[in-house]
Amino acid sequence: MRKLILICLTVYMSVSYARADEVSDFIASDFDSNGVLVGDEYREFIKRRAKAGNASAKWVVTFSAWGRALKTVDTNGDGIVT
Repeated sequence: MRKLILICLTVYMSVSYARADEVSDFIASDFDSNGVLVGDEYREFIKRRAKAGNASAKWVVTFSAWGRALKTVDTNGDGIVT
């Protein structure tokens, strides 16, 4: 499961590693603990990252650009962030 989380965060952050706070935010946002973020879980993750100071996440929250942000990380269009 940790590998899946790191892959998701790698795509989201466009880097090859995830910081501990990013992993913690992902896990805290995955309400049903299934290793993927959907709907409210994804919004919670973005809100947590914005609160932590991530500029991209702040932009998404400020402009309510949830759909645009999801399209960026949801490469197959199924509405699930893995």
